[in-house]
Amino acid sequence: MARRLEIRNKRQKPIEKQTTDWRLGFWNCRSLNFLGFEFALANELQPRNFNVVALQEVCLEEEQVLNWPGQLTNSRFFLSGGTDKKLGSGFIVRDKMQYRVFGFIAFSERMCELRIRGRFFNYSIINVHCLHEEKTDDEKETFYATLEDVHDGCPRQDVKIIIGDLNARLPWNGGQEHLLSSQGHPQSHLDIT
Repeated sequence: MARRLEIRNKRQKPIEKQTTDWRLGFWNCRSLNFLGFEFALANELQPRNFNVVALQEVCLEEEQVLNWPGQLTNSRFFLSGGTDKKLGSGFIVRDKMQYRVFGFIAFSERMCELRIRGRFFNYSIINVHCLHEEKTDDEKETFYATLEDVHDGCPRQDVKIIIGDLNARLPWNGGQEHLLSSQGHPQSHLDIT
């Protein structure tokens, strides 16, 4: 009996598995142009437990990287802002994910890219705030040509993710209701007979 206990005590203890999962989200926040916005963001994002959040319409100026130390705001904010405090996009990277970021490029106030180091491959996350239908066709073609160039400019081996406010318009009576999922607007799910 003593021999069994001795062998059992010499066995290697299981190593705690390291989690490599992380959560990505996006939010059109409409404006962060007010005093104390970092605490308001922290209060909104803390219960949702996202590691990386893509933000649109931040309404802040310039391209910048802000560190927010502290218990509530242990985050880094990567900002691609405009010149007139309109629009702007960016990323909030929280907690330990900050150390996995190794690249940030601001292309315009509507588009930026964040590169994150992964275990087997890297991630290129492209944050976009697309143009509305009211814009001219030339502006829309220029925007989508830039998006295509940014996407093609990412390394081939990276996982490419396009996320953000795509300003999609759902057809209300366009006859394509069968193509929409059940998460859409209730009026878009008419009976098709």
